[in-house]
Amino acid sequence: MKKKLIVAAAIVCSILVAGLVAGRILGFWQFFSIPAPSNEPTIKAGSHIIISNLKKPVHYSFVVFSSRVTDSMSFPGAEIIQHSQYFFRLCGLPGDVLQMKNGTLFVNNKNFDIDLNLNQEYKIANTDADKIDREDVYANKYVAQLSYTTGDSVIVTFDNTLKNKYREKVNLVPFVMDDTSSRSGVFKWFAKTSTWGVDNFGPLTIPASHCFVMGDNRHNALDSRYTGFIPLKDITGVVIYKY
Repeated sequence: MKKKLIVAAAIVCSILVAGLVAGRILGFWQFFSIPAPSNEPTIKAGSHIIISNLKKPVHYSFVVFSSRVTDSMSFPGAEIIQHSQYFFRLCGLPGDVLQMKNGTLFVNNKNFDIDLNLNQEYKIANTDADKIDREDVYANKYVAQLSYTTGDSVIVTFDNTLKNKYREKVNLVPFVMDDTSSRSGVFKWFAKTSTWGVDNFGPLTIPASHCFVMGDNRHNALDSRYTGFIPLKDITGVVIYKY
């Protein structure tokens, strides 16, 4: 009896392993580790995700997509094509109208961010910096929670939990990035003369067969604001589990 159980268990394990291998080859599921904090606090750097191409990309889902980057070398006619995988939250689908107003995203005139826990930056007075607990300043090695400026203020990066913790202790003023120079690269793919910025842009209509993605760590994500629309055909999977 014991021998039969061992054989049965071995068969089941073999089937599971074969299913995992076949599913990965066919793209039914894939496994990724997250090296960057672009989508914190929702999905943290150093964590892992499982994606599947069986799930349809919809608003708010996190998608993994492939992108081809062409790097020119030092001599004419020579270039290197690199294929990379990227991972962001899907914010706009074909026909959607996007508009960012002082750091808040609106999709088809509805507040897209209202129920999201995002990493946002706020200005506080230098004199209030000591009111931020040390464990909150250094809680995340991937994200600088507090950075000093040349003026009389400090920039803090807070998710909803930290924002609620300190909103009664310090005056939190949303920090709006207004750099529209060509060096910043924001929306230069859309129009070289664009004066749109990271926190204020639009209205922007998403074209057919494309989508628009953004990171939850809004001031630390090289997303569609910098790289442009993403062809839907380039999406390789939707996140179904994180750990």
